[in-house]
Amino acid sequence: MSLIERALKKADPDQTQEASGPSTDKRIRRKGNSLRKKHTLQDMAEKTNLSLDELRMLGIATDRKTTNSFRELRTELVKAAGGKNFVLAVSSCKDKSGNTFVATNLAMSFAQDATKSALIIDCNFRRPSIAQNFGLDFKHDLTDYLTGDVAVEDIIYSVKVNKLRVIPCRESDLHEIDSFSTSSKLGELIYELKNKFPDRYIILDVSDILSSADAKILDLIADHSVLVAGHDTVTPEELQNAIDGFNPAKFLGIIYNHCPS
Repeated sequence: MSLIERALKKADPDQTQEASGPSTDKRIRRKGNSLRKKHTLQDMAEKTNLSLDELRMLGIATDRKTTNSFRELRTELVKAAGGKNFVLAVSSCKDKSGNTFVATNLAMSFAQDATKSALIIDCNFRRPSIAQNFGLDFKHDLTDYLTGDVAVEDIIYSVKVNKLRVIPCRESDLHEIDSFSTSSKLGELIYELKNKFPDRYIILDVSDILSSADAKILDLIADHSVLVAGHDTVTPEELQNAIDGFNPAKFLGIIYNHCPS
């Protein structure tokens, strides 16, 4: 059992979550009395400067059990990294498996830790979604940095979540993607961002690994990788092929998404 699966089991070994929007990890069900749940949601809204409706629109979990599970995942990931900050690539078996949901909520969990900060980098050059999810109106993005003389500071954006920053990207054609993924500039950027701030944890939202060569390259750049798989949407052969695409020394496990209640 991977550390991801252990963390989910530890957080809630028997329960599952009701469906509550797109890409929701349903392995956890809301429980606890309504007063306690209301208190938890109000605390989260205050910490993020977002309303509960805005949090849900971003795909950010708002129920106590789901947020606790992501905190458990955060703890397991920090242990795996020996307590040091790291770069985590979040990929999937295929499109619409929910890796953006997982990446966003993991970053949110790190940002809510008093001793940590987080940066999400949208590395899904085929179907970027981070900017749209956060409602960013950006001038420059990751692709501008990789192709021109744009400064790093010009592509990092604040959002309405304390200690969370975002680097968006625009949709690119295959020729551009090949150029980005083979450029040393991308790896150098990620290395610089990681080492400049020791409390910063970097989450890469990556394309699916079965059909994207750039996802395999980003796996090499990252310190660790996880795979998001939709429940009953992939065959055992597809799952194994996806796992084989990762560097085994960096691969930490599978996060199953869209599980039935």
